[in-house]
Amino acid sequence: MRILNISSHIDGYGIIVNNCIDYNIAGASSFYNKKFLKLYCVLWGLYSNYGIIPSDNNITNDVLNTLGLKLIFSENITEKNIIEQIRVHIDNNNPILLSVNHAALFYSIMYKEVNNDEINHNIVIFGYDDEKELIYIKENSINNEVLDSLCKNKVFSSYKITYDMLIHFYTKTKQMIKTFNYNNFCLYYIQKVNNIDMIYLRKKIISQFLEVLINNQDYLLNEINQLLYVGKYNSYYCTEQFRRTYYYSLIPLFDFLNETLSLKNNSEFNELRKEFFVNREKIINTLAKNSYSNKKIESVNFDDFRKKIKSISNKLYCNIKESFDNISDFITEEINYLEDEKTIISADSEDNFFVLNSIRKESSVNNNFSFWKSSNDMIEHWVLIDFAEYKLVNKILIEHHCSSVYITKQFSIYGLTQYGWVNLENIKDNIKNITCFYYEIPKKLKKIKISIEKPNYSFDYAARIKLIKIS
Repeated sequence: MRILNISSHIDGYGIIVNNCIDYNIAGASSFYNKKFLKLYCVLWGLYSNYGIIPSDNNITNDVLNTLGLKLIFSENITEKNIIEQIRVHIDNNNPILLSVNHAALFYSIMYKEVNNDEINHNIVIFGYDDEKELIYIKENSINNEVLDSLCKNKVFSSYKITYDMLIHFYTKTKQMIKTFNYNNFCLYYIQKVNNIDMIYLRKKIISQFLEVLINNQDYLLNEINQLLYVGKYNSYYCTEQFRRTYYYSLIPLFDFLNETLSLKNNSEFNELRKEFFVNREKIINTLAKNSYSNKKIESVNFDDFRKKIKSISNKLYCNIKESFDNISDFITEEINYLEDEKTIISADSEDNFFVLNSIRKESSVNNNFSFWKSSNDMIEHWVLIDFAEYKLVNKILIEHHCSSVYITKQFSIYGLTQYGWVNLENIKDNIKNITCFYYEIPKKLKKIKISIEKPNYSFDYAARIKLIKIS
């Protein structure tokens, strides 16, 4: 049994920001860094809308390359060797994707529908269990009324399917595919090639966006120019993918700018963002409507659209450039102090198997078994974190056990300042899997103590914590 740790990304987006192929690739890539899902979406939107990479390049490969990753196909896949290939790649800590047709998936709303003979979906595979003959998959396209009501976006939910089910998906899709050799392109995995300087990457994305803004390298502008040159509407304008590419895919980019450049309270940027998307939607709606009705091109003033795109781009350039120049030297990545070798952690007790060191960083494999568990001899417990020097603390995050009965019910947090111990937080009747505390004015602390008064909801006396992040 081996399970890779891939987040459910409750705060993610969904296939609407690119497509059901690329969004799942983004999810699989987040195994290497949780932030890669959003960064993948940011880069996909940027590369799909602006002239940054050569037009004949594969956007997926270029995005992965920017993140230091590579997509590799397993060749000569058959019904007999597909499970073994999955074992090999999971054992090598590589997340896998299986290309399928929706009509082959018993849980899809398009199951057994006669559609096209193409690959129109992929499944993220993140683990296996030989004893039970199970494959662990992530899906975000399965309808789930409860999840949809709780989360604004489609999350990557975990499911287990049998070996026979997965082979069925493969076999049925193979029967539908006529255009290429499915055996050589159905199963692929994502491999890490090199480490990425995240601060450099953030600055690079902003610099690239600024460059294409000032040079008017907007592909929607190119679409209009091409329409006027050819003299007829493209049927592509009516498709959902056209709208996803030229509208929704840019939402992650603007969210990224908002977060990286701290633009939340920048009223000018917020107005420009609104104007940018309103104008884009108006153009897309016009192209789709006129394409459907085959309206005469001369009856629409496309010059106004072109001028508006250029005008908004210039204003965005000036606003973002000013913010970037002011904050460029201060763009940083969040650092978890617990990952520092100087930081010493101790506790009242620990289980022989579920050790205290587990809380320092997220485990990449079999994450459900990676947490600290105290002894079961007494009800009160504590965890002490000693930085060995004073640190400015902006955030304290505690991830409790994923099972609701094991969630830490009552605890307090104390900090050692230059003047002695102070109480920071008192939490009672906690029901949250993750508790996070932010401090607008950073706390200067040398030690932090978590005092656990009620370790769970009366299941036993043992405390269980999966992760602590302090930054």
